[in-house]
Parts: sequence; structure tokens; C-alpha cells
Amino acid sequence: MPEKKAVATVIDGGAGSSMLEVVAPTDLLAISKAEIDLQISTAKQFPRSMVQFQQGAAQMVTYSQEISETMFYKLPRGGKLIEGPSVRFAEIIGQNWRNCRIGARVLGAEEKQVVSQGVFHDLETNVAISFEIKRRITRKDGSRYDDDMIGTTGAAAAGIAFRNAVLKGIPKMFWLPLYEKALENAKPAEKDIAERRKQALAAFTKLDVPEEAILQVLGVKTVSKIGADELVTLRGIYNAIREGTSTAAEAFSLGPAPIEPTTEAEEQDGSKDKPPREKKKPPKEPATGVPKAKIPPAPNIGKLISTKQQTEIYNIAMGAGWTIDQVQSRLKSAFKVSTVGAIRESQYAEVLKLVKAKP
Repeated sequence: MPEKKAVATVIDGGAGSSMLEVVAPTDLLAISKAEIDLQISTAKQFPRSMVQFQQGAAQMVTYSQEISETMFYKLPRGGKLIEGPSVRFAEIIGQNWRNCRIGARVLGAEEKQVVSQGVFHDLETNVAISFEIKRRITRKDGSRYDDDMIGTTGAAAAGIAFRNAVLKGIPKMFWLPLYEKALENAKPAEKDIAERRKQALAAFTKLDVPEEAILQVLGVKTVSKIGADELVTLRGIYNAIREGTSTAAEAFSLGPAPIEPTTEAEEQDGSKDKPPREKKKPPKEPATGVPKAKIPPAPNIGKLISTKQQTEIYNIAMGAGWTIDQVQSRLKSAFKVSTVGAIRESQYAEVLKLVKAKP
């Protein structure tokens, strides 16, 4: 990699906002030791409250339907839709997590790629996570982007690196319920579907996306079949394009293999009643005359609790004055498990009763 130069980066947050600007060529964590020591000491004196985190972040991600619509992205890949939290979502949970340092910057441009980095440093645990993202800066004919396009591409990569660092630094069990609330709040009401559909199609028309390509990606035959779930999908694709995760051409590429229709689309279009495709059966093994040993079924040890239930346990425990270490220690002694994720549904009620009591 060539010598790294200082690059000013502004990640567009939409609606007149910006996420971050970084110009230092050195590592984001390479600041004075005294400053970091002071921040860690302050974080230890005023530890974060998991209850306040959940309440504050939930209020922000569901503040309005328009805000909830920016909290996720969706991308057609390999005949399926890949989805996940957006950069905007990472900003909100990062702010509400507190006692942490978060940053993103462009490291530099190579011959064919620009490299950006995102860093998350939890001051309470003194654990730091960094992510590097590379983006191509050459056209199909091999020519290199101009300086403005390289800067834009680097900023988009920095946003993605920022998001990845935050989502890895903050445990998923704490932010997943917030993400699910944002998705639910983003769905338009039945009375608003027609107007929202019109706005969505107009937005993609400006991106030179033909209507036929939109219908194919959604798995519906007519515009009238675009309902609430399909509008959420379109909004997620639009967010991915805005963030630089994909382009309109990539997201709506027709390709040889069309997107598999959703269950709702199959019911609406009548394709669910069509005979299913025949699946090739594996060739039968030749008989050897020796019967195969029967594998005994696994014992019924019970289903693990959901991520939402894990979060509820921690919220109740934090409200009662427990620390995470205390919770894990008691679980190990009382239930022989080292993490909340290993708790079975049959044990859920007992665990709730345990953490409701003061430690």
C-alpha cells in the first residue's frame, strides 16, 4: 500500500446531516495515553445503563415512520434478499451505548481500490474493534475514477466500515430488538400504500430503474401487487444505494436467475398453486446386504431462548442492580451455563425470578 495521506471525509447522513469527518493520518486510537486513561476512568465511574440504552435507542429508531425507514438495507443477492441494519441505525445505537469512541476514515487509495477503516472502542471494557473496507475505483474499461469520485467512494466505504465496527462492538442481543422495532414501524398503513407506492416508483425512476426490473426483484406481476412488505423491501434497496453498499444497476440486475418470490407474492399472484419444481433425488446406494445401524434420536433437551428473551433477562438484571459479570457467574453456578444464550426455554421463568432479586 502506498504512503497514507491525510484525507478529509464527510459521510452524508441525508436530510442535511453528516456523520463524521476525520483528517488524521494516524490510527484513530493513537491519541495521548493520558486522554484515554481519563476517558476510561470516567466510564468506570459512570457505567452505562442497559435500561437507558434500550429506552433511548428505541425512542430514536421509532421516532417517526420516515426515520424508521432509514434504519435498514436490503440487497438482492443470489436469488435472495440480504438485509441488515444501516449506517443510520449504527449511529443511533452507538450514541446511546455511551462510554465508547467511534470513528471512520479513509486510509488511502491504491491503484484500483480505496481503503477505509471504522473503529469502535468500548471504554468500559477497554476492547477495541476495527474494520477495513475496500471499494473499487476503476471503471469497466480499466480507467481510474477522478478525484471527486474516489473521495465519494472512500466516504461510502468509511460509512460501511463504521457500521460494521459498531455492530460488532455492541453485542447483537442488545440491538436486535431495536432493529426489529424499526422494521415494524417502517411498514406503511393500508391507507397509505397507494401514495407510498407512487413515491417509491418515482424515486427509482430518477435512478433510471425500469418498472419491469422492480417487479422482477419483488416477485410480483403488476404494480398493484406492491404492498406494505414490498414497499419496505424497496426502501431497504434504496437505502443500500444511498449508502454506497450497492448501485442501482447491481441491485436491479435481471440476471439469468430471477429473485425467488416471497410467500405473500406467491399467494397474491397465484403461483403458490402451481406444481413445485421436481427436485433431483440422490442416487440410491447399492445394497451391500449389511443393514445400516440406526442412529438413536437426540434427547429432547429443550429449545434455546430467543434473542429477545436474552435481552429481557439483561434488562431486568440491570434494573435490579446486577452487572453482566454477576449475571454470568450466577447462571454458571445455578444452571451450569456460561452465557445467557445457552439458557433453555424450560429454564427461562427460573432465570427471570433469579435476576429480579437484588444481587
